[in-house]
Amino acid sequence: MIDTIAIGCDNLVEWREPCDEATGAFIGVDAVGSVAIKDGSGSVVGGAASYAASYAAGPPRRYQATIPRSVPVVEGTTYYIEFTLTSGDGTVQGFRRWDVVAAYEE
Repeated sequence: MIDTIAIGCDNLVEWREPCDEATGAFIGVDAVGSVAIKDGSGSVVGGAASYAASYAAGPPRRYQATIPRSVPVVEGTTYYIEFTLTSGDGTVQGFRRWDVVAAYEE
């Protein structure tokens, strides 16, 4: 998982080998993935509520999404990436949330 979000660049986020924490079973190719970026108050940043995450066969098996360069982030500000995998009936199969800091790419 990334720990910074690059200002002015597309940012690839991924969830490698996603597993159900309760059973340890792999969350398979039938899941629907989405990624959101939120500020400290929990508000969505940018115009889209979420970005689609697609499955990429492995190894490692993973879901990937791109946060576009047009998302308005401010240098030094902490944001939160929320990655959700759901089944076809809308049941959440997996959820990850982590913080990132906006920075210019070197």
